[in-house]
Amino acid sequence: MRRTLTKGSHRLPFVASAILAAGALAVGGCADVSGDALQQDVAQLRQDLNSLTLNVHRSRGDTETVVGQIDRRTREQSAETNKQLSALNSRLDALSQDVARVSARIDDLSQRVETLARQPAPSPKRPGWRRRPPGARRRQDPILCSTSAASHLVSRLAATSVPEP
Repeated sequence: MRRTLTKGSHRLPFVASAILAAGALAVGGCADVSGDALQQDVAQLRQDLNSLTLNVHRSRGDTETVVGQIDRRTREQSAETNKQLSALNSRLDALSQDVARVSARIDDLSQRVETLARQPAPSPKRPGWRRRPPGARRRQDPILCSTSAASHLVSRLAATSVPEP
């Protein structure tokens, strides 16, 4: 016949009760000798528990104080950041207006230069220059021509009054 094993053992309750009985006898025999020490240990544990409870209440109050200070600092920093952001936005708006004004001025000046460039340049009469005989060709230096035309445009621009914004 084959025997099937189940979980646990049939002897376990007997062994456990024997161990418990031996432990109870050991504790019972020591109770009379260590009763005062046990009371001192319990008193020490109560004192430690009371001091821990007091420390927890103190630290809770300290924690709430610190959290309040952090909240106040955060609100102050947020307000200061908002002030700085507002100042930067107003400065940015002012700079944007300045850029728009300068851009309009540049557009106006470029239109004036284009208008002056389309007008024919008058020939300057300078003293000490000889007239060429009729039929003689004038030699033109490209650098001098562009330089004189540019200087003529600059002198025409300087002669016209440009209103300041």
